[in-house]
Amino acid sequence: MNRTLLLAFLTLSIASILTACSDAAPAKKAKNSAGDGRRTSLLQTSAVQPSATFDQEKLNNLTNVDLAWGGLIYDKFWVTSPDGTLPAPPATLPTDADGAVAVNESWPATNTKKTGADTWRCVACHGWDYAGVDGKFGDPNNAFFTGTRGVITTAASGAAKTLGDPAAIFDVIDTGTLNGTVIPGHSFGQYMPDENALYAITYFVTMMQMEATEKLDPQTTIANIRSADQLNGYKFYNLYNNKVSPMPLEPGGPPVEVAPIGGCAASCHGFDGTGVIIHADKPKDPKDVKTFSIKEPYEVLHKVRFGHLTLETSTNAKMPGLEWYPTPEIINTGALKVALDVLAYSQSGLLPNTIRGGRLYDNWVLETKAEAPAAGTQPMMKIRGNDPILPAILPQEEWLCSSCHGFDYAGGLGFKTNLLAGNLDRGVINGVYAFLSKGRNAWLPTTHERVNVHSFGSLLTSADLWDLDAFLRNGIMDTSNNISRGLNGTALGNAAAGMKFATQGMPDLLVGPKDAMGMEISMVCTSCHGADGKSGTANVDLPHIAWDAPWRFFHRVRFGMPGTFVDATTGEAGRMPGLLELILPSPPDTAFPPNQIDPLGLLTPRATDIQTFAQESYVNTTPPATIAAIKAKTAKTLRAGIGQ
Repeated sequence: MNRTLLLAFLTLSIASILTACSDAAPAKKAKNSAGDGRRTSLLQTSAVQPSATFDQEKLNNLTNVDLAWGGLIYDKFWVTSPDGTLPAPPATLPTDADGAVAVNESWPATNTKKTGADTWRCVACHGWDYAGVDGKFGDPNNAFFTGTRGVITTAASGAAKTLGDPAAIFDVIDTGTLNGTVIPGHSFGQYMPDENALYAITYFVTMMQMEATEKLDPQTTIANIRSADQLNGYKFYNLYNNKVSPMPLEPGGPPVEVAPIGGCAASCHGFDGTGVIIHADKPKDPKDVKTFSIKEPYEVLHKVRFGHLTLETSTNAKMPGLEWYPTPEIINTGALKVALDVLAYSQSGLLPNTIRGGRLYDNWVLETKAEAPAAGTQPMMKIRGNDPILPAILPQEEWLCSSCHGFDYAGGLGFKTNLLAGNLDRGVINGVYAFLSKGRNAWLPTTHERVNVHSFGSLLTSADLWDLDAFLRNGIMDTSNNISRGLNGTALGNAAAGMKFATQGMPDLLVGPKDAMGMEISMVCTSCHGADGKSGTANVDLPHIAWDAPWRFFHRVRFGMPGTFVDATTGEAGRMPGLLELILPSPPDTAFPPNQIDPLGLLTPRATDIQTFAQESYVNTTPPATIAAIKAKTAKTLRAGIGQ
């Protein structure tokens, strides 16, 4: 492919950014950064004629702000200032018979899914991954499929014809020509009243090509996302708060004071990523940050780095990218690296499912359908006490959280692992996640060796770890007001109320969760366990379990049973849901308010009532000698500090 044609394709991408914005206000002049917290470009706005002469020195003077502006122009090329608000497309664009913006000449006639201004946007042809037909937009079923090559070097397309030649990039964008070859619909200079915008988009394309030569093309970007530092992404998403820009307004000038903007969470999106409804006008598009990051990672990566446009008439503020407010870390490590970290965290850490975290705590092997490490490989087993009162821990249970910390979360199973004793900092989310992921070094006095313990990063996915993190910070509780340790694990609830909940459900609460087929999960205990708690399809003696393992019973009533079971009658797989799932919409993935596992204040007490009913049912149908034996067993375990 000749150099002229590829550069023309690049320009077409830029032009493709024209979105229908006919009702937007006229274009504004660039704002002064001292007034709105943004730095203006080092280049001053000035109207120019098409076919400008490229000036290498002018390009050399551009900064990160110009780069970010170029990223916005790549999205919609008529952004005529770094202000970031989006005016209407140029009135001089070609129009069709109805007076609307005409389809760009280079847009293929076979693609009728996009029309008008959309066909003029750079990204419409070259993609958010900048790879064009060699990237995500290479799928013929994609609404943006054009068959156009990207603006970066990829393994499939070979070296970009404009690589290392900003003058050629500038020319193909300005006049739509490359080495004398004309690319239809690609002369954007005539529609861009600011010559500085031409330099900004030229700078953007040049930098993206340079990064691609450093093996950061789309073929390796996904791998970069998977290996990115989610803890650093958490920091920037939640805590980023740059008060002083390290970049001067003018060469040699002082740093510019800017208003604190906070992280993505505080400024707009919220800590769970649902603070702004994304693409509210597009019903099929994801509406929260996590879902959108999973579906459209390249678009999110671009906008985290360069920002997102907003209409002048919109109530939403323009989203500034990392390039607009560079901290020393952004400058030293690169905005792309930080953006990859933020994207990785957004894909896994937002909308943590506290309820699922409770099931992972119970038995992550069942919940994830994974395999536990080989028996005898858990180093903490070497320092477990030898008290005969201690319950046996089976080889397949050595790596379970509940095996060490107990279902009362107070430990005592031969380990000093009381999660209620203040040794878990629930206020530092990334501290808990780091501990779960990387573990820590511990000294084993019994064997005189230093080992890494608690490292689950190789056993669980990032999403699993964030769910478990959410449970550890918000889900564990002191159960002494629900189950009496002094009365051998007796539930302290209302048996009559528990019978009503178990047999009739809770119609006064919100709609319960749904299964994968969209059917509501029944929250009536007797539907699976039978009227007596042991004759149903679940095939367990529920009243006996309520007495024999009261803390485990209480945990599972709240959070559900980990993994799935097969209904002996229907042969269908299912899962016992927990009461706390009743407060969640479907699907059950909305985060709880900070430090509050049960916002309604009703469901945990109702779990206590159900357990009281189950325990009394067992007492009323079991010989006194058996009850006494269970009480004696529970009393012994309580003396050892065990709440199972």
